[in-house]
Parts: sequence; structure tokens; C-alpha cells
Amino acid sequence: MAAKNETAPRWLWGIILVIVVFVMVLVLVAVFAFQQDVNMVTDHYYEKDLNFEKHQERLRRTRALDQQPRVEYMAEEKLLRVAFPVGLLSAGASGAVHIYRPSDAQQDRHFDLALEGDTLQVIPVRSLSKGLWRTRLSWQSAGLEYYLENSFYIP
Repeated sequence: MAAKNETAPRWLWGIILVIVVFVMVLVLVAVFAFQQDVNMVTDHYYEKDLNFEKHQERLRRTRALDQQPRVEYMAEEKLLRVAFPVGLLSAGASGAVHIYRPSDAQQDRHFDLALEGDTLQVIPVRSLSKGLWRTRLSWQSAGLEYYLENSFYIP
């Protein structure tokens, strides 16, 4: 009987130790999770949701084009090249190029569409940090709106 009484407190302390360690790990995970900085891709997501149908129409129009504009990252020159096919834009066309980083909204850049020779715009991106970037190209031509989204990676 004496041996049985000596092992009972060991099991009791073992169970208590496992529960205490488990609770401490949960608390540490919670503290770590609350200290993480969470950046939303966009601040005004509700307004963007309201405009969803308009956005889908812009995408359908862009996909229906015979030739779409191209947005290319040129790594050697550290330039972003926006090229429109000849004849795609009408007179008085306007638009914008939005370069954004999904992980940090503070690094976003916005450029008005200013084409050289009606087909090309070159944007220097030397100041952009390494990592994944996305481009949003939106333009209006002949009273219709279009939208194209691409991504590129800066090594």
C-alpha cells in the first residue's frame, strides 16, 4: 500500500504540469497573434464591394479586346513598361497605373496615364523594395472603362 500512495502525487503533479504548460502556450500564442501588424490590401473595402458589378463589367470589356495592353517589369533597367496596342485608345483617353504592395499599403504608388506616342509609358521603379508587387491599370477610351491587373516580382 505504501508504494501506491507514493505514485499518486507524481501523477497528480504531472497532470497539473501538463495543464499549466498548455495554458502558458495558449497565452503566448495569443500575445504573439495580437502583436502582429495586419495590413488590409485596401482601407475602403465596403465601398469597393458596392462597385463590384461595375468592376466585373470593366474586366469583361478588357477580356473581349482583340489585343490587351501589356504591363511588363524590366529587371535590368528597373522599369515598368505599360504598352498599349496601336489603335486601342481613342483621342482623349485617360487612365491611371496603380502599383501596390499587398503586404504594405504605405509603399503604394499611383501614376496618371501619360503615354509617349499614344502607345507606351515607362515608369521607373528603382525606389521600390524587393518582393511581390501588383499593378492595376485602369483606363477610359471612347466612353468605356477598362481594367487590367498584373503582378511582378522584384528580386
